[in-house]
Amino acid sequence: SNSFVEFKLKDIEQSICSRFQRQVRLYPNQLAIQDHQQKLTYQQLDQISNGIAKIILERCSDQHTSIALLFEQGFMAIVAILGCLKAGKIFIPLDTSFPLERINYIINDSQASLILTNNLNLSFAQKLLSQPEQILNLDDNLNADQDQSLDHKVNADDLAYILYTSGSTGKPKGVVYNHRNLLHKIRLFTNSLFLASDDRISHLSTYSHSAGLTQIFRGLLNGATVLPFDLKVRGIDHLADWLQQEQITIYHSVPTVFRHLLQSATSDLGFSHIRLVHLGGETVNIRDFELYKKHFSLNCVLATYLGSTEVGHFAQNFLNHQTQLNHKFIPLNCNVEDKKVILLDKNKKPVTKAGEVGQIAVQSAYLALGYWRQPDLTQHKFLTVTDQDRSKIYLTGDNARYLANGSIQYLGRQDSQIKIRGFRVEVGEIEYYLLQDNDIQATVVKTQQDSQGNQHLIAYIVTKKLKQTIDTNYLRQFLAQNLPDYMIPSSFICLDKFPLTPTGKVDQKALPLVDFEKQRENQYQPPHSEIEIKLVSIWQEVLAIEKIGINDN
Repeated sequence: SNSFVEFKLKDIEQSICSRFQRQVRLYPNQLAIQDHQQKLTYQQLDQISNGIAKIILERCSDQHTSIALLFEQGFMAIVAILGCLKAGKIFIPLDTSFPLERINYIINDSQASLILTNNLNLSFAQKLLSQPEQILNLDDNLNADQDQSLDHKVNADDLAYILYTSGSTGKPKGVVYNHRNLLHKIRLFTNSLFLASDDRISHLSTYSHSAGLTQIFRGLLNGATVLPFDLKVRGIDHLADWLQQEQITIYHSVPTVFRHLLQSATSDLGFSHIRLVHLGGETVNIRDFELYKKHFSLNCVLATYLGSTEVGHFAQNFLNHQTQLNHKFIPLNCNVEDKKVILLDKNKKPVTKAGEVGQIAVQSAYLALGYWRQPDLTQHKFLTVTDQDRSKIYLTGDNARYLANGSIQYLGRQDSQIKIRGFRVEVGEIEYYLLQDNDIQATVVKTQQDSQGNQHLIAYIVTKKLKQTIDTNYLRQFLAQNLPDYMIPSSFICLDKFPLTPTGKVDQKALPLVDFEKQRENQYQPPHSEIEIKLVSIWQEVLAIEKIGINDN
């Protein structure tokens, strides 16, 4: 029944809005968005977003204006994104769970002149911009019944959005995309996943993250239905039922969420509608492949990707129940159209032999344009090929090695950058804020994997006074004023001094490992009341962990 239509290369030479208009003409009565509050057809979504674009144009006549969006996950955020793009503006998605300090920095750095928000987030928005005319509350301005037409030209070269990712200097950095290069990114997904108007696409990632935006656009630019599900509000326990009720056909998340979804699952989940499981943002391991085979039907495909905010995806693999793996890991193929992957040694010379390790560099004409208002960093990371060639080479900072058949094995970051639940984290940013504490002399932050294959942030601390103890609850609250929750370490370890390498650097490999089981043992508090005993026994069964206390997360 799949009504797939190929997304042709020539069709990226337009704006996102004109590609969307085409879907409105083709599928006016098809559902575009459906969340637990609202259902909107393509026609309704078009009318509402036109109305928002008109108000934006009345408020900001200036050609290049960036507009901040402050919403929870759901239809409002999507309507606001379309309204901004149709008005020819650059949107900056803000995550409402971020600390005030971080959002303030992003608003100032992006030079946003207006915040779009709703009743739920209005008081937060008022803390950010003091002038009432700088805040547009969409709850007062939504109108689906009005017949709104809009005549505003937007071009393929116009800037579409700025996405902020973690930065090593203690400040986030903004990655800039134009309409053409975003369309190219969506085109690759459309054609490799055969996306079509009868697909129902899960939208689980925050819209302020590259994966979340991808989930939205690959639905709306193909006439499909986008179904937002807010994991933070509705909880992962309800996800399996929701996937079934909503007859989701394309499931997309980071492996961590996928594991949680299936850890608590019985074998008969009946995900019969899901034709594609897409996992990205973190390393997909063999156990994830086994989980997919156990819980998903024979006609469901598992797609794994490697990518970054700056380049989109540049390596991929498609697996099914028949796939035989010859390695203890899942290899990735560098056969993504218009993206050339080169592995570079320390002298920036290409690595050619199988088994040799190099930094992944990606050459393409369809990368991000660079970092917002950071020309030096842009020049350092995006290398020009030749003056005639529009393509650039981006140095990803990821290491890989070639396998004999030409595919690659991903080996993780080569610098201080890591991935936690699909979010890119510069440990330099966490270390920067830890050192603001008067009692801390030195700190190193690194990750450690638990027995389930999930990554945890560990902070190692040397205090100014010997044998001084650190109040970890205080430290967590202190960090939470500036950092999002996924950047706050799960363990803090005090050391008298750091182990050093012969060259005087901190010896990361010699730092003591956290015993996660023992850590839980030490914090163990047994259940007392009847309800506590019942709840604990349920979780022990679900998670196959013997000892669960009443304070365990």
